[in-house]
Amino acid sequence: MITPELRDARHGNRICRKIHKLKKGWMLHLCMYLSLILTIAILATKLSKRSQTMACEDEWIGLRKKCFYFSSDTKNWTASKRFCSSQGSELAHIDTQEDMDFLRKHAGTSMHWIGLNRKQGESWKWTNGTIFNP
Repeated sequence: MITPELRDARHGNRICRKIHKLKKGWMLHLCMYLSLILTIAILATKLSKRSQTMACEDEWIGLRKKCFYFSSDTKNWTASKRFCSSQGSELAHIDTQEDMDFLRKHAGTSMHWIGLNRKQGESWKWTNGTIFNP
């Protein structure tokens, strides 16, 4: 025979189980919510980094807001400058160490012209007229 105490104990156990299940459900929702926030944060970071890199045309390689083209044609400095102008561009200016590292990486062992020149008796200048300051 089931006594009232035993009946209450069974009922109490059911309540405990239900509370335990509710805690699991709450934790599950919390974990899902935190996972969603983390996923959104990661995607936002990736999109932010992607928007800092310019979308470049085919055969051009992007770094931040610049696009670089590494030609395999053999030309002198003046012809290379003209080619860049015909592409709506100019010979590369190296503004940062990151630019230098990028150019070294992609140029490999090939020789390429950059937008730095010097007329006899003058300082080295970039094609935009800025004096080269090593």
